[in-house]
Amino acid sequence: MPEIAELLKQRFQDRLAGEMESVYLEEIEQHVYWKPLTGAQQKIIQKAGKNSEVSGVCQHVKTRALDKDGKPIFQDIALVGMENDFDYDVISKIFLAMNGLSSTVEDIEKN
Repeated sequence: MPEIAELLKQRFQDRLAGEMESVYLEEIEQHVYWKPLTGAQQKIIQKAGKNSEVSGVCQHVKTRALDKDGKPIFQDIALVGMENDFDYDVISKIFLAMNGLSSTVEDIEKN
């Protein structure tokens, strides 16, 4: 493997093994954590996003959101359940933090 490719692979492996990123949710006084996005996860997210923007955002959070022990938070919750039974403002807050964005989802959808 070329040196640059090896360095990129090692950097990603280091990020996966490193400290999880998080966002503090005042609504529940808890942190939601995540690890770097993988290509396999992106495929799952893109497939859901073809249905609607809301489905894509919810799938992104469902796929990546972890508790403090690194366990998936929404693993046993159907995507349609996330879309209908959870506060979308909070889901989008998690999504935006995961993507390093400070705008609202509505602002992004307008552009």
